[in-house]
Amino acid sequence: MMAFASGPWRWYVAGPAIGLFVPALLIVGNRVFGVSSSLRHMCSAALPGKLDYFRYDWKRSGLWNLLFVAGILLGGFLASHLGRSENVAISEQTRLALTRLGIHDFSGLAPREVFAWSAC
Repeated sequence: MMAFASGPWRWYVAGPAIGLFVPALLIVGNRVFGVSSSLRHMCSAALPGKLDYFRYDWKRSGLWNLLFVAGILLGGFLASHLGRSENVAISEQTRLALTRLGIHDFSGLAPREVFAWSAC
């Protein structure tokens, strides 16, 4: 079971699982799930009492959401620094087509010629 959970999931399994998690969390726990709702909690923590919209107990209703966002940031950092760096398996036809377009570096997840500051 752990191998299934820790390995890559097919898109047709992961997509509906994520999509069904949002309404399930709202129905079961009466909680709004998402990163954008945490912006309100951050503003309420940073600017208490300035605006009526931000006057509420953000620790009671939004602390879990802020911890969720912190976990996303920490997980992304750890994955980028400690995770395996594997090349994406692409076909030889795609490799040749990209080479004709001027893309020659196929290491990592995305071509550096397209997704780098120097590409701008």
